[in-house]
Amino acid sequence: MVLASSTVELSKLQVQLGNAGLVPLAMHAWQEAGDKLRYSGVWHKTAKHAYSQIGLGKTFFRYGLSEPQLPGVATQASGSLIDLDLAAASMPINTKERASSNLGAAEVTLKLNPDHLGARLARAEAYLQLGANQKAMDDLDAVIKNSPQQTQAYQFRAIAHARLGHKDQAKADLEKYQRGTSSEASDSTWLSS
Repeated sequence: MVLASSTVELSKLQVQLGNAGLVPLAMHAWQEAGDKLRYSGVWHKTAKHAYSQIGLGKTFFRYGLSEPQLPGVATQASGSLIDLDLAAASMPINTKERASSNLGAAEVTLKLNPDHLGARLARAEAYLQLGANQKAMDDLDAVIKNSPQQTQAYQFRAIAHARLGHKDQAKADLEKYQRGTSSEASDSTWLSS
């Protein structure tokens, strides 16, 4: 198996692996943020096909294979089957974009099921990341009212209270969060003993 090798490393490894009687079964290439190509692949030892035959028409190449096509393609292949996948890395999204995306997904879920507590918690977290602390507080109040054992809601609500300048409420929620996480830890210790 070849993992995340550079072009130079891959070239050296191809010669070494070929000399050892291995042929590639799968190769993947991707572009990193700095426009450097990286590779990974799986090589297999075979007695029938030597490395020197690759590139001389003995290896069967096919782009975009789907799983149902593989049996038929494999029977047509006179040599090794190589699935080559090349993709450029997408630009990383920032925290605000990610929070906006999460907010949209949570709102879609809540339109279908207004009582979905997981979506309310996700929306509250997105609101916190976007600086909409009061909106986050409204969702967190609803989550805690319906599921008081949800410790993460107390953590998020403590953050919202702190940002809104509610010092005493922030401390109270932080204590509830800490008690909840310590009881979860002791429950898991009890379960494992």
